[in-house]
Amino acid sequence: MANGSTNLVPLNDPQPAALFQPGGLDELLAKIEHDARALVPDASTAKGRKAIASVAAKVARSKTYLDGLGKDHVSALKEQAKAVDAVRRDMRERLDNLKAEVRQPLTQWEEAEAERQAELQRRLELLRDIPEDTPELTAALVAARIAEVEAVEIGDDWHERREDAETAKAATLYQLGQLRATVKAREEAAAKAEAERREREETERREREERIRQEERERADRDAEAERRRIETERADAERAAADAERRAREAEETAKRNAEEAARIERYRAERKAAAEREAEEQRRRNRKHAAAVNNAAAAALAAAAGLTDDQAKATVIAIAKGRIPGVSIRY
Repeated sequence: MANGSTNLVPLNDPQPAALFQPGGLDELLAKIEHDARALVPDASTAKGRKAIASVAAKVARSKTYLDGLGKDHVSALKEQAKAVDAVRRDMRERLDNLKAEVRQPLTQWEEAEAERQAELQRRLELLRDIPEDTPELTAALVAARIAEVEAVEIGDDWHERREDAETAKAATLYQLGQLRATVKAREEAAAKAEAERREREETERREREERIRQEERERADRDAEAERRRIETERADAERAAADAERRAREAEETAKRNAEEAARIERYRAERKAAAEREAEEQRRRNRKHAAAVNNAAAAALAAAAGLTDDQAKATVIAIAKGRIPGVSIRY
């Protein structure tokens, strides 16, 4: 890397290990700052501006040069650190394996002892288990649990927990006895209440059936009376309906007769009006034909006189005009 004239670092053989430690660059940086500030800046001339730019460039190159030295030094240090870390990892792994190997017998004993203690604790908790007093619990279930607890033998297989097991068994049997008495009393009370409920329901059923039978008898009497009244009402309604039907029949006959007479009168009036209209239309058509013939004859005569046409030619021309066969020419009637 260039130095000397190309930058402000006055070193030919720099030692990064000495430079890049706390305070290692202070003297060098002070020298660079002194040399750079030794220039008396004169930006008013081209030479002065060039000198300022040159010194600034040397400062920048000095920075790049020193930063490169530090970067290379750090890379070397990182490689050394990686090598040390690899040795440390190998050391930790070997010593961890040695520790596990030396401790293996104790570890196996501790695991077996923990399993044995856990099994004794599980058996003890199972011995202490008492069913929860819920509405679904029956005295038979409690008795079955008592039999299970009584069947548990407290022997040497309990080891140091034998006394705890004997105490737990006695306490559990006592609590189960209390629970069985409570559940049995509840069942007896429930059975009594159920019997009383069934008796009340039976009494209510008999009373309800008697009320139903009485209501059916009363309803039958009311239905019979209603049927008798219905028959009388229907008979009276039938007599009134017959009279009304006869009256309506007479009125309908008279109305039909009047309607027929009115319809015949209207039909005669319509026929007379139609015949009169046809006569008037025919008369109008006759007058129109007569008027048109007169206009056409006058036009033909005028055309023959004015154009020197024969009568037939003049008539043919007028007919062609009347029928619209000659564009732009028409006859006004």
